[in-house]
Amino acid sequence: YVPDERGRQLSRMKQAIGMVRTGRVGCVLFPEYRKFVESYFAELLQVLDLALAGAALEPAYCQTLAELADPARFLRAINPSAVDGVLLVGMGEPYREDIARIRARLPAVIVSDFLADQSVSCVYPDGRQGGFAATEHLLKLGHRRIACITGFFDAAPYNQSRLAGYREALSAHGLPLDPQL
Repeated sequence: YVPDERGRQLSRMKQAIGMVRTGRVGCVLFPEYRKFVESYFAELLQVLDLALAGAALEPAYCQTLAELADPARFLRAINPSAVDGVLLVGMGEPYREDIARIRARLPAVIVSDFLADQSVSCVYPDGRQGGFAATEHLLKLGHRRIACITGFFDAAPYNQSRLAGYREALSAHGLPLDPQL
């Protein structure tokens, strides 16, 4: 992920008013995550490490929300004197209360999910555009029977938008949706 202009402005503002103190950023993952086993999030964490290094920041820790259920561990990790902020990976609506508890202590950005009311800055995939682009690519290669695999459909809203993009691409090419796929 590459920071957008809003992210770069926030970084410049924080530096200008002296908010950057530690140069360290924490990372909290949704509770069900099995660290470095799930390929999407393992790759995402590698990219986040590179992005932090490119911004002269370093990762301080990477813990799951389940690991932070211990109050003492939570206070050590979500500590303004230890890190400048925290990346909340894969944490959206189901974790609203946890996000609020973390944000009460530290600035936070949600990565790879979002809150519907957009009350927290976030970076997440454009599922509709991704579904459309992937489907259109396959259609241009001559494929006509294309299934859409969305993953955790109910848990991740961008998976629903990926299906919408898939349907739009089929429609744009005059193909009906095959419910059997």
